[in-house]
Amino acid sequence: MSFSWIGKSTKRVEETTGTRPDLPASLIAALADLDRWTLPNPDWEPLRLRMAMVLKAAFATGGSPVPSLEPADDQTAFLLERIREGWGEGVPAVRVVTPALDRNRLLARVKAIDNCADRDHPAAQRFHKVLVSEPERITDWAGIMLVDGEQSILPSLQQFDVEPNYALSTLRLSLLGELGDWSNRATAQLRESSWPHGDCPVCGASPALAESRGLEQRRFLRCDRCGAGWPSDRLRCPFCGENDHHALRTLFAEEDQGRCRLVLCDGCGGRLKVITSLAPLSHPGLVLAQFTMLYLDFINDASIPRETS
Repeated sequence: MSFSWIGKSTKRVEETTGTRPDLPASLIAALADLDRWTLPNPDWEPLRLRMAMVLKAAFATGGSPVPSLEPADDQTAFLLERIREGWGEGVPAVRVVTPALDRNRLLARVKAIDNCADRDHPAAQRFHKVLVSEPERITDWAGIMLVDGEQSILPSLQQFDVEPNYALSTLRLSLLGELGDWSNRATAQLRESSWPHGDCPVCGASPALAESRGLEQRRFLRCDRCGAGWPSDRLRCPFCGENDHHALRTLFAEEDQGRCRLVLCDGCGGRLKVITSLAPLSHPGLVLAQFTMLYLDFINDASIPRETS
């Protein structure tokens, strides 16, 4: 997920970044972690304020997809069985049981996230123009992207002169806020044998990062479009399936190697960020983890310590 559009202006943020008792506990925890990461460095203050605004825009309210997959729903057991049958055929959950999203709620979330952007950013200006003039177009893009992937809406983005990275990041974050709990319920009983693939078992997206989770440091891939997490083999590239350990290398910054690393695949050129976690990252925590690992996008392969995975 790209954060280049966040900007560094403090306009409109001071009154929106504090915590409130009514916010979800996962969001309050993520905001506290954001403070812990950024407050020691005064230069990060404008970005801290804006990032807090983004997290609250995306996660202050939960989503309400239908069917809910709540245990109390009479249809849930049947629908989950259909989803598991789809996994057996390599089909992501949303292409078996497509969740209907509340368009008004989704649009409100998109608007809140878009309002966090620096209005001087050209990409934000072009997206905002469509958001104001054709809001139904935005929700259509989100729905199509969820089921058919990001490539499916690129021609339409081009037609409306919308910069893809900004639009896709905004839509992805909006869908994450809407679908996170739904994905958790869909994957509650997921085992590696049920979905031995690198892409997301819920929406089919490529993994945004991996968690090295718990005392056993088991590998779990995470999706930043729907929030799903699924188990994976540490010695296999999720992008191409390469399992030759000589082709999988790990880079890290010495001062941060205990927290996060970058795995490179020589077979396909894939880059996977891996973060150490004791428990599954919450959905706000997932976005914050991406934020704190941005520097891995710019590390120099020739100068960073490495090891074979």
